[in-house]
Amino acid sequence: MDKATENELRELLEHRRQDLTQTVREHLLSGDYLGGMRTNTDDGAKDVGDASVIDLTEDMTLERSVSEALELAEVQRALERMDRGEYGICVDCGDEIPVERLKVQPTATRDVVCQERFEALTESGNPPTL
Repeated sequence: MDKATENELRELLEHRRQDLTQTVREHLLSGDYLGGMRTNTDDGAKDVGDASVIDLTEDMTLERSVSEALELAEVQRALERMDRGEYGICVDCGDEIPVERLKVQPTATRDVVCQERFEALTESGNPPTL
């Protein structure tokens, strides 16, 4: 990978890290990481249906928050791989991950063939071991 492409991908990752950091910070400050959990039983719900909608909304908020935190960790790991000179190298076969894949999925750790193999093994209940 040439230096200009690496810089472009680094900029993309840095921008995503800033966005996610801000979002996660806002969720933490607003209490969204707790799914907006109610601290009392008077949640304003009129009936069981209203309570179900509130519960579903809280579950979705929590899931989104966790997903964003996990993505932030992936972005951070990608930047660390860049710093170590390991970015863009497949963790399974050691081949270079195509730049086109990295532009679409900048946190990718595997080339497409190895990723498909990894997913097939994971789905079959036989996850690969280190």
